[in-house]
Amino acid sequence: MKIDLSPITRYLSDLNGSQILVAACCHLNIFEELSSEPQAFEVLQKNLGLKDRPMMVIFPVLNAMGLVYFHDNKDVVLTELGQKKKTD
Repeated sequence: MKIDLSPITRYLSDLNGSQILVAACCHLNIFEELSSEPQAFEVLQKNLGLKDRPMMVIFPVLNAMGLVYFHDNKDVVLTELGQKKKTD
C-alpha cells in the first residue's frame, strides 16, 4: 500500500520548499523530464540519477505544491500548473 506523504510537507518552512523547487527546476530539470509524457516513479528516478531519499523528499513537496501528481500511484504526471511555461 502506498502512503501519500505530501501532508508532511505542509510543515516545511518556506525556505525549504523554495530550495526544493529551485533544485527541481534549475538543477534536476524535473519539469523538462516530464514535459513530453508521464513517467513511472522508478523510471524517473533512474533518469534523474537520484537515490531513494531525495526522491521521497522532492516529489511529495512538488505534489503538495500542486505541480505534479501520482496517477494510479505509479506514474508521475505534471499538473496544469506544473506545465506552465515562462512567458515573455
